[in-house]
Amino acid sequence: MADATFVVREVDAGGACGLVARRERSAVRPNSDPSFSERALRAALLAAALPAVLGSLWIMHGAGAGRGLLAQQAVFFLVGAAFVFAWPPTPQAARVRQSDWVVLLLALLLFLPLLGGWGTGPQRWLGLGGFRLYLAPLLLPALLLSETPWRPAAWLLAGAALAAQPDAAQATAWTVAALVGLTAPAGPLVARLGLGAGLLALSIGAWLRPDPLQPVDFVEGVFRLASGIGLPALLGAVLAAILPAVTLGWLAFRRRSVAVASAVAYWLTLVALAPLELTTVPLLGFGAGPVLGYLLTAFLAARALTRRD
Repeated sequence: MADATFVVREVDAGGACGLVARRERSAVRPNSDPSFSERALRAALLAAALPAVLGSLWIMHGAGAGRGLLAQQAVFFLVGAAFVFAWPPTPQAARVRQSDWVVLLLALLLFLPLLGGWGTGPQRWLGLGGFRLYLAPLLLPALLLSETPWRPAAWLLAGAALAAQPDAAQATAWTVAALVGLTAPAGPLVARLGLGAGLLALSIGAWLRPDPLQPVDFVEGVFRLASGIGLPALLGAVLAAILPAVTLGWLAFRRRSVAVASAVAYWLTLVALAPLELTTVPLLGFGAGPVLGYLLTAFLAARALTRRD
């Protein structure tokens, strides 16, 4: 609020400028508050993830995960968080909408896992040598926070890829998030209703396809492991899992951002579906994709929340 304080002093010093000064003071926008600076928002969102990341390491250790897996989870978060926090904020004048082809490319990347073995069971991971990357939690937040006229087409492509893999939990979370995003008055109502209906049909199709994969304790089964330790551990795990979403939701409410609210809906839906053990519990479960996806969400959400329209 430094701008407002300076203006008030001008009013006190010279009454003749009072009307102009008051107008300048009233024009100060919420994102001029230092608490809404891009870097401060990144720091808040990174801090909100720490309990879940630490809880993940504790649960993985208790489940007998090797030191290599523990180190991998920690390194992905720490290195990624350092990049997210240290990356220079984008000047307002330099902010442009994403190119249409970039958003469409992100959606098409979700089809890559299918190239490895169509019809041989769920195909959700991209193999990179001896490393497998879960693409959906990495790419979907970027699509939710994208700004381009081609966003509806990209959203529909993403829904089709999730149904084809199939990934019922991610498809459901994606549909719920998209429905929240479609409440923004962008485009004809009929087109938005049609897109929502299409995504809903694709998510239902994902549930109807067989999914023989068995859950891994420290990936999809972290809440079950926590409940085995005791009620306090389970409550702590649930609170740690929803804290990033609560933080994002509060910021979305303060800035009235439908796009960030859709990311909150995506996150909370995945947490709500966690007892079914169909997908990685965000941040609490082991995996580079969900960790990097949250860091990308923090980066893009901070940028969206400090944008001056």
